[in-house]
Amino acid sequence: MSNYSREQAYTEVKHHQPVTFGLTVRYNLNSRWSLSSGLTYSLLNSELYSSGVGNYYYDDHQTLHYIGIPLNVGYTFWQKNRLSTYLTTGALVEKNIAGKLTSKYYLDNQLEVTTTEKVRAKELQWSVNAAMGLGYQLSNTIGLYAEPGISYYFNNGSQLETIYKEDPLHFNLRLGLRFTFNN
Repeated sequence: MSNYSREQAYTEVKHHQPVTFGLTVRYNLNSRWSLSSGLTYSLLNSELYSSGVGNYYYDDHQTLHYIGIPLNVGYTFWQKNRLSTYLTTGALVEKNIAGKLTSKYYLDNQLEVTTTEKVRAKELQWSVNAAMGLGYQLSNTIGLYAEPGISYYFNNGSQLETIYKEDPLHFNLRLGLRFTFNN
């Protein structure tokens, strides 16, 4: 295998939908306006297929872990009892905290070697977002929410192949538990 050079030319890249979990806190500025922030964790998985040279080729599986901090402003346009509808917009900054690249090397269509290496993006990943939300307050401080929305991820200049780089515009549905202060 040492006679073959490794090229970073992928013939096909398949990114899986990112999975994100988070904890959100909201501070009401008044009855209509609010600020929210929190902490998010995102998992990105990609399959990277190469063409190789002759009867030698390799396939990579990349897993990346991100921690993020969102900052959003919200406007509640309707509220009745514990139910509310609102618009929210803001930004998210994420830091890649870990990553793994598993490579499978094939010779004459036979798996010869599997290697694993750590990969990391040093660059921060910035994005902006907007959503329409529906919230239900379980108590004065704890509520449930559903937010269909859209996010745009800016090119951060990283050499890593990610779904954010290939397809920066994402539609999403955020569901979760929110802690509200100054209610």
